[in-house]
Amino acid sequence: MRNMRKAIGAILITVLLAAGCAFPKKASIARKTIAISASLACEASDLATSMYVFGQGTGREKNPFLASAQDRPLEFAAKKVALAAPINVTAAMIWDDHPIMARIMLYGNAAAKCAIAFQNDRIRRPR
Repeated sequence: MRNMRKAIGAILITVLLAAGCAFPKKASIARKTIAISASLACEASDLATSMYVFGQGTGREKNPFLASAQDRPLEFAAKKVALAAPINVTAAMIWDDHPIMARIMLYGNAAAKCAIAFQNDRIRRPR
């Protein structure tokens, strides 16, 4: 897990670079795929770092919905997916009619989840 911070940083840089600015208008499918992938990658990094911190005993979940399941990894992961699905599915559904709003939702979610993963990484390190 020593390279966790570098991996999370790489994910965040990918999210920022793939914001869709470099693609022509006709590449909407590529933009959509990258946006959803970035959001899900940051969701996964949040889940991985959260579970690692719980395993070390250096942190606790502050979300009341998730806190009850932090000692049960499968239930915790299922609840994380249940929380992540609505924003990603909604953004995918509105992409054709409102692509800018969908990108804001996805990249905003990705940035927030990567920030949480960075916080989890900071918590996991002994002081």
